[in-house]
Amino acid sequence: MTDRVVLPSSVVPSHYNLVLTPDLNALSFHCEETIEVAISEATTVVTMHCKEINVTDASFKNISSGVGPSVVQIAYHLKDNTVSLTFDEELPLGEGVIALSFDGILNGDMAGFYKSGYTDADGNKKVMASTQFEALDARRAFVCWDEPARKATFSLTMIVPSDLTAISNMPASVTTIMAGGKKRVVFDHSPKMSTYLLAWAVGEFDYIQGITKHGVTIRIFTPPGRAEEGKFALDTGK
Repeated sequence: MTDRVVLPSSVVPSHYNLVLTPDLNALSFHCEETIEVAISEATTVVTMHCKEINVTDASFKNISSGVGPSVVQIAYHLKDNTVSLTFDEELPLGEGVIALSFDGILNGDMAGFYKSGYTDADGNKKVMASTQFEALDARRAFVCWDEPARKATFSLTMIVPSDLTAISNMPASVTTIMAGGKKRVVFDHSPKMSTYLLAWAVGEFDYIQGITKHGVTIRIFTPPGRAEEGKFALDTGK
């Protein structure tokens, strides 16, 4: 794979926390991200995968001391699909947290975090947004070590219009109504996994559900008014 760039092993992630705010009208999204990392070698540069994302702020702190060196440069390498943070001093060895603020687009390529069109039950054209990360497109939705071997755990929060549904591949644990017609949906902590296995979507959905012989609930989400079209997928999944 010619566009595969393996990142240095001096800094590796253990947990990602993402707070995503998509805008289906503007076809864009904002994200506040923190990444828990382990630093095993002295370095002043951290390089991560990043594509079609604009990082507006970045910082680092050591977990033990609560402080860390300052970011003096944010540099993009478009050919490699990476972004590098350069610090004014070497990062201390051990556990640390990288905090990032960034903006991205809901593209039309069916890759990364992308838009989809559908027709609702009344014949109106609508937009939903969902993800497809396999194999190298998680980097289009969040800054990360986008390599299957760099497994980590994930926490996802989505801030969406209150009349829409946010779903992920972990159950929603807390939903809070916010001002301005928004709601905040917090999803459970994921198991340790590759970046391409993370998934989420936001839009209007119906669903059909069933239970496997082992007691696991399965839901098939569909556009509004078309839940019965998911019956074959539900039966196959069960």
